[in-house]
Amino acid sequence: MVGVSQGDVFDIGGLGKVDHTCATRLATPTGEEIGRYIGVLGAPTALFTTDRFETAPIFHACAFSYTKFLAAQIGLQELIALMELQSRVNRATDTISIGPDGVLPRVEALTGKPTEKLRAEWLKHVQSQR
Repeated sequence: MVGVSQGDVFDIGGLGKVDHTCATRLATPTGEEIGRYIGVLGAPTALFTTDRFETAPIFHACAFSYTKFLAAQIGLQELIALMELQSRVNRATDTISIGPDGVLPRVEALTGKPTEKLRAEWLKHVQSQR
């Protein structure tokens, strides 16, 4: 531990329960819709509406789960480097980074897998935690 308190705003259950929580939430009609945004660029528009109260717990649990899965694939130092890479995006002019120096191409290079394959592996893992 590095002295950072772990919060649980969306009742995820912490790192140990994140995959189970995500799997359970994905198994709902809203979860199916929200799940397609995990591991790709962008976010569901419902996160920015009054539907946020229903969608945010699903999205954040599953984004947390995917990040955990990705860390196991590429290592913590590379994951931290991805966060730094994403922080360079000027959201005033480029809301998401999709160029060759973007996050997804870097993830694909680090894992040797296309995004779709990586997401499929994550989904299989998560669904086994239910």
